[in-house]
Amino acid sequence: MRIVRSFMVFCAASAMALVVSPPASAAGEGTAGQGTACYRAHVSGLGWGDWFCGPDYYVGTVGQNRSIEALQISLGGVGRYCVNAHLRNYGWQGQVCNDGVGATHSVTVGTTGQNRPIEALEISTKYEMIHGVAHVQNIGWMDEAWGSTIRLGTEGRALSMEAVALWFE
Repeated sequence: MRIVRSFMVFCAASAMALVVSPPASAAGEGTAGQGTACYRAHVSGLGWGDWFCGPDYYVGTVGQNRSIEALQISLGGVGRYCVNAHLRNYGWQGQVCNDGVGATHSVTVGTTGQNRPIEALEISTKYEMIHGVAHVQNIGWMDEAWGSTIRLGTEGRALSMEAVALWFE
């Protein structure tokens, strides 16, 4: 386990998109009062990456000027949740909500094959406080957002979201 974690830290420091499967525990409902955030990104020029869970990992890239074009998000243990993406030259795509059944029911926002980067992301849950942080083109890592509804990235500035991390505390 320590070797795997060291490798992941090395890859993150090297600005590579990590490709790992979430731990088996991430697919569950989480513990009472705590959800599990798992997510993966479709990155321009790279395609879909594998799933990541929690604050120790991000999806996307840093320092490669590659935008996130689509995201799949699975929030286990929180019931119903909704995700909305602001796309370049399109605007807000419209909320996509899960059915509240659990982590096996992810939502997908954004597009693939249309060269339409995600610029901002909004996530809302009914009860849980979600945390998130985004790396944005020409800005870098932005301030952490938290609450039952969070917004990450920028709107109306034509700046692509390049990496994102989500978690519960």
